[in-house]
Parts: sequence; C-alpha cells; structure tokens
Amino acid sequence: MTQSIIIKGGEWGHGVPHVLSDEELGGLEAYLEKYRRGGKHDGKIIGQGMVSIVVEWEHGAVIKPLPLFPSKRAFDDYASILERQFRILAAGSVGVLSTTLQGRVTESGAWAGYLVQPRVATEQLLPQYLRSLGHVEAVDLLVHLASQLKAVVSPGFGLDGDITNWCIDTNGRLLLLDCSTPLLRDEAGHGLLDFDLFLASIPRYLRAPIGRFVVPRLVSRFFETRRLFVDILSGFYSEELSHLLPQVISRWNSMLDKEICETDVLRYKKRNERMWRALDALGTN
Repeated sequence: MTQSIIIKGGEWGHGVPHVLSDEELGGLEAYLEKYRRGGKHDGKIIGQGMVSIVVEWEHGAVIKPLPLFPSKRAFDDYASILERQFRILAAGSVGVLSTTLQGRVTESGAWAGYLVQPRVATEQLLPQYLRSLGHVEAVDLLVHLASQLKAVVSPGFGLDGDITNWCIDTNGRLLLLDCSTPLLRDEAGHGLLDFDLFLASIPRYLRAPIGRFVVPRLVSRFFETRRLFVDILSGFYSEELSHLLPQVISRWNSMLDKEICETDVLRYKKRNERMWRALDALGTN
C-alpha cells in the first residue's frame, strides 16, 4: 500500500502538535478495523457520536478518525475548509487546541483521514472546570465564551459552541476542542463541507432524509448567535450547571437584540431531545 502523510494544522493551535508515524498510523488502522468488526482490542474509546468516535492513543495522543474520503482531491478539499475555519477563529482570537490533520491513501485509492490532538486532563475539560469554580468566576468565564462566539459566528461561519467542545489550557486560556466539522458557507449561503461524507456510517436508507431534513436543521442554529446561545444553554442541565443559568442568561442577553429566557431554553431542550430519540429509534446510533 502506498503511504503518504499530509500535515495540516500544528501551527493553528496551542501546545505541541502530535504527529503519528507511518507505523503508528498502521497500528491505529488495525485497531479501528478490529473495533468496527466488534473484535477484541486494547484501545480506549473516550467519545462516540452519531458519525464518529474519539480514541485515546499512545504517547498522550487523542485521535478522531474522519469519514473515508473517496479521493485525494476530496481529502484536500476538506483540509482547505478546515484551514479556513482555523484562520477565521484566529482572526477572532478564539483559541484552538493544537490539532494535526493526517491522511494517507488506502489500497482502494480512497483516503483515510485523522485529526490528532494532545490528551486533555479531565479537570481541564470546560464542564468539569466550571464545576470547580466559584459561582462568580464560572459566570465570568461563560461570558467570555459567549463574547468569543459572538466575535466569529456569522451567516458565513458557524460553530458548535457546546460547552463540552471546550477545554482550559494550563495558562487558563479557553480552547476549542472539537474542530472536525468546519461550518462555512459561500456568498450564496451554500455549505462548503460535503456532509454526505459524514453520513456514510449511518444506514443507507436514512442518509437521504437525514441529509435533506435533519442536517440543515442541526447546522443552521450554529450560524445565528441567539439560536446558538439557546443551544449551548440547553446543555447546562445535563452537565449539572443549571444553577448558573439565571446569571448567565442575564449576562448573555446583553449581547443579543432579542432576549432569551429560561423557558426558551427548556422548550428547546425538550424539542431537541425528541428529535434525538427519534433518530435513535431509527437506528442511527
């Protein structure tokens, strides 16, 4: 098998970028093949979503395997959009955990891609970190998060700002963890990322309806500040941070033209839960 590695992104983040050797990539791919087939494996899955997993790997690396790209051109297109995302975040002074994109051609000619990051200690993940702070300090940090989101979110750039997607570095700086799905639109409002690639892991009969009806609804909220804020606030309940909501909503409302109330957040939370239960029932997870 012809092997190749493309590095995109060590300079975008903060900290020492992780780069896997050809041998390490081969070991990772062997592990992922065992995992997909349900066989025994020594890896540690630390995250699992509708279309992807997150693997804790050797030497303190955390790896997110990307969907298989049908060609090098498709891989390069993704790399280009990812790079644009990081440039926009940098221009808005939004910090990002050091991230490396690596890829190599497979025997079929498709390209396997991986995002590699350093492991973050549990206490540095934002929800856990917030729970360790006093009330005033936690609210102030969340106001800082909202101000960073407001600085970059626009009709042409969206961001999933859920609090589980952030961490705090050793210098106390807020850093974005999850950057695998860059949400950019062109001037006509068309998304630049090919979401069909990210739906390849769900049952074939569901791909078209989810791509047409579910994905646009999920994604559109990330391009509008108020809807994004409501989405983020709805996650406070599951993270045992709902006691912060009155003060956080009050402070975040100062950044909005139309205010949010906790009833809005609860209504959104219930509607969102119904949608995910329906997807689960259809066998997407």
